[in-house]
Amino acid sequence: MTNLPKIIGLTGNIATGKSAVGQMLANSGGLEIDADVVANRMLYPGAPAFQPVIEAFGNSILTKNGKISRKKLGKVVFSDPKQLEKLEKIVHPEVTKSIKTRIEEASRSFVVIEAIKLLESDLIDICDALWVSHASVSHLMERLLRTRNLSENDANARLQAQPPQSEKLNRADVVINTEGSFKQTWQQIQDGLATMIGIENLKRSTPFRSGDWYFPDVSAIPQDDAEIFWQSHAEKAPSD
Repeated sequence: MTNLPKIIGLTGNIATGKSAVGQMLANSGGLEIDADVVANRMLYPGAPAFQPVIEAFGNSILTKNGKISRKKLGKVVFSDPKQLEKLEKIVHPEVTKSIKTRIEEASRSFVVIEAIKLLESDLIDICDALWVSHASVSHLMERLLRTRNLSENDANARLQAQPPQSEKLNRADVVINTEGSFKQTWQQIQDGLATMIGIENLKRSTPFRSGDWYFPDVSAIPQDDAEIFWQSHAEKAPSD
């Protein structure tokens, strides 16, 4: 293939604002591919991972209408690292195959592959740069409790089921700290993109247009209370 787009691998632990950062990158002209969304779709009836997952975890993870309950499956895998690894070995190869197809069809200057488990997958091998969204553990816990219907024990279990943030930060080419304001986060992203692909290749989409092409219209976004913004853009668990 020729004229391949630059590929940004975007990762970050749960509730670090990874999805919000991905949306900002998309609004800067990139094609955003959320690997976690792709993985969820692999569990739909008829999808490649549907039957193998049922065979691996049993009918107890099914809803009354025969679909995989992400809530039931989540309770199994997030409380046992070995069960989580088993699920990933089934789902990840199918996710990789789907994403590579989309990249081959891309016509943008850059593609963003967003995934919590990016470093554990072979998708990292095709990325030109690794970007990591980051926030303190206290911020992560607060966001989980406020944006998801989880008990404190369940929220803590989800945090503990993931590798330490330090593992991602140590390998990052770009770190996006999401504890600040919308403007501060947006500027970090623009600086990173300008270095990677050049300012002339940044093309923002209509929702962020303003008089100054390089800076978004953020009049509707709270500037002094950053948590309002990040909570409103937090990754939400799919409903069953």
